[in-house]
Amino acid sequence: MYKLKLIFVAHFSKLYSDVYHVYIIGDFGRTATFDFCKIFIDEEKRIIQEMLGGKDFYDEYRRTMLTIHSYLPMIKEKQISNFYKSGNYINDSILIGFPDGMSINTAIEKLCVMLISFLQNKDNISTKKVITLPCNTLSPALLKIKEFVNDFDQITKLAERHKLTITKRDVQHIVENDSLEFVTVAEAVINYVTKNKYDFVLPLGTSGITNIYMNEISRTKSKIKLIEVSEKLQDFVFKTITASISNSEVEIKKQTQNIKNEIGIIKQQYKGSIAIIEACTDLNMGIGIVSLKLYAEYIASSIYFNE
Repeated sequence: MYKLKLIFVAHFSKLYSDVYHVYIIGDFGRTATFDFCKIFIDEEKRIIQEMLGGKDFYDEYRRTMLTIHSYLPMIKEKQISNFYKSGNYINDSILIGFPDGMSINTAIEKLCVMLISFLQNKDNISTKKVITLPCNTLSPALLKIKEFVNDFDQITKLAERHKLTITKRDVQHIVENDSLEFVTVAEAVINYVTKNKYDFVLPLGTSGITNIYMNEISRTKSKIKLIEVSEKLQDFVFKTITASISNSEVEIKKQTQNIKNEIGIIKQQYKGSIAIIEACTDLNMGIGIVSLKLYAEYIASSIYFNE
């Protein structure tokens, strides 16, 4: 009984430690961004209730602040302008990670401008900041952004290009800030599949998703093996994402069945457990583990248990 009381006190004290400011780079897509927030706050509530040992829950127990920041027409201003000038409607060639689509690198600088504006606000409430981006495809972008905000010269040049009002002291404050945490979707997924001792992981997402997860496996030194997506399966995934964005239920159903058929073939080829990951925020087919859910829960757990 005494031991349980000590455990409860240890957990309870976490509720009154540092405040975390969760900065969410969103709109990839917007519905998924708010789904992420809902999953996060539900998981946060569950964790707190567990810490309270069944006592009444109040939102006042939460120790996180959430900020959502994004506006795709600003990030993709040049690309959207090209569509308007040609008199055409926007199509999926504007999407990041699609064939002939917008490259990750073209988005990074705009995302850096947004983040630096946020970091200039040296509030006294939150001492720790978690930078999140609920998008599998942009996992590498978030890591590049992390490198960017650690470089005094790059921030200074960016400020000049975009006419940002920022002092050298502010730049130094950002560069020397050791309370910033950058967490990617790929990190959360690989952490989950490794902990749950899967033999293989099969991520279904946009172009380059295989490389994204291959790099994360290498970075974390996980022993899980990666199954590469075939061109045929990738084509079905692209079509499903496009159908999800346009809310075409008939097409979603058709392509989901095509994906199920391909996964059935893959399962016959591999011996061992396969973690099938719906590695795109626009995918929710019910045939795999939803990466968005893993991501939100991983961040909540990291904040309260420092995992």
